[in-house]
This record gives sequence, C-alpha cells and structure tokens, in this order.
Amino acid sequence: LFIIEEQCKWSNYMEKVEVSLIEIIWEGPVDYENLEQYNNNNDYGIYQIYGFHPVFGPNSLLYIGKAESQNFSERIPQHKFANWDNIPYTLFFGRINENDDLWSKYVDYSERLLVHYTITPANSQFIADLGNELRGEDSENLLLINHGRRGSLPIFLSNLDYKSDVIIE
Repeated sequence: LFIIEEQCKWSNYMEKVEVSLIEIIWEGPVDYENLEQYNNNNDYGIYQIYGFHPVFGPNSLLYIGKAESQNFSERIPQHKFANWDNIPYTLFFGRINENDDLWSKYVDYSERLLVHYTITPANSQFIADLGNELRGEDSENLLLINHGRRGSLPIFLSNLDYKSDVIIE
C-alpha cells in the first residue's frame, strides 16, 4: 500500500488515501507455436493475444485473459475465436509477484482493468462496466503498473477515476 493525495470533488481540500499497487511484469512477444514452453509452475497470470483484425489490421491487441487455475499453455488454446492454424498470433505473458492471499484477487482485478481500458475486440466482459468490486465507493483503490515488454498496453491504469479526483505526488 502507498498513500496519495485526493482532492475533494466539492472543494480544494486535499485528503490522503491508501492505494494498493499491482505490478505486472510482461514478457513477449512469443509466437503461438512456442506456447507449449509455458507450462511451468510460474506460468500463470495475465496474457495478451495479438493478431489480425479486419478493422484494426495486423498485430492488433485482440484479447486479454487470465491463466489462474491453468497455466498459459493449457488456457490459451481453449479460445474458440482464434483460428490457431491459419492466422499467426503473438502472445505476451504477465506475471504478478504477490503473496498467495492477494494473487488471485489481483489477477482478477488486473484482467478487469486491462479489458475495460483497452476495449479489446474479442473480450465481452468488463468493457462496459468494471463491476462494483472496482468502482463502488467501498472498493479498493488500485494502481496497476505494467513493466517490461507490455505490448500496446499503457504503463499505468487505475480505478481511481471512477471514485474521485486524484493527484499523485
């Protein structure tokens, strides 16, 4: 946790709020043909799939997902939208280094934030709404930082814009 200053919506009063930091370390690009190598104990987390899209063109971010109970090499081939044999796909793998108690929650929150802000064409959930867990008054304040080879993802994402006017020092 770290502290930031939040400006009250109705005045110039500044208030300090706690923010949970989620850091994702990204690796890639990896060709789909090399996916079978990602079946180890640490091959879980968030992933991105890039490929051709009829509107956005080649090398477009198509999908963001999570490999939570299955590793990357097991989870990714299950996607029905992808024609894995005929179209080249590129993958990026994101790992969250967090303790077991928070890991699953932060993987879920990260997927929601990333899908919501990137509006990936093959995702259907979380594009229109983050859900009460991330946008409600009582929800946890989050700042997500993408490190490493993050593809076309922004460096910073947060749910704070749903909750208040925030100034980060």
